[in-house]
Amino acid sequence: MKPIMREAKIEGNEDWPKWMVMGSVTYSEAARRMAMWCYNFSKVKKLPRSLRVLVRDQDGSGKEFPFDVQVRVDTKVIPLRGDE
Repeated sequence: MKPIMREAKIEGNEDWPKWMVMGSVTYSEAARRMAMWCYNFSKVKKLPRSLRVLVRDQDGSGKEFPFDVQVRVDTKVIPLRGDE
């Protein structure tokens, strides 16, 4: 059985208007990967707190599933030299 490939795009994004392949993952994971990709490669200095991501199967059925993805960066620093 051939794996189902998912593709996603950011709704209303003019920089990347085409669908991008996210791999053989769940719809939610495809939405998360697309939001992270947009966060890492966006030309805009400040991204909105949430992105509307559309996800569909690559099989050509055309049915799209929207996701609202909360964009945030959590940075946790753990010292390795003791209780500093």
